[in-house]
Amino acid sequence: MRVFGLAASPRHGGNSESLLDVVLAELKAAGHDVVKQRLTEHKVEPCGGHSGCRKLPQCIIEDDFPALSEGAMAADVVVFAIPVYYWGVPAQFKAFIDRHVHYYSRRKYAARAIGLIVVAGDDGIEETLDQMHSFLCKGGHGALPWSEVNILQAYASERGEALANPELVEKARSLGRRIAGKLA
Repeated sequence: MRVFGLAASPRHGGNSESLLDVVLAELKAAGHDVVKQRLTEHKVEPCGGHSGCRKLPQCIIEDDFPALSEGAMAADVVVFAIPVYYWGVPAQFKAFIDRHVHYYSRRKYAARAIGLIVVAGDDGIEETLDQMHSFLCKGGHGALPWSEVNILQAYASERGEALANPELVEKARSLGRRIAGKLA
């Protein structure tokens, strides 16, 4: 099975990405083919609001979004790792979400399992989950109902804080095992 992990943080090696690495290690140990992408290593421009984009075979903006989104859409498992920035997803990830308007009502993620890792310093997890619910369910991009999305919510501020917390690390391992179990 193909697993696609997307680290949405602009901060390399931050808490959300570190927990993603733990989840992906569990999935790899279960025998799955794992690919991890860091969003900030790709050029994803904001949506330009082109009025006819859904009539075209592909978005007119030439950047890394098509390859990145196609990789995620074709995977059997997608795990998003999202830090909370000002009560929501970081701007880079919001651009990624917005660019999916091209696929609206034409294509969904093929994933049999979706995981979300949402890490906040102290507030904003609920608002971030609302954004992801809108993207995956209301926006119609996820093929699974929200009740089947596997979610890990965590609080950590300083770099390395999540990995220094054995309880959080175990929750990430458990998330990886739970997702692997859905693929068996």
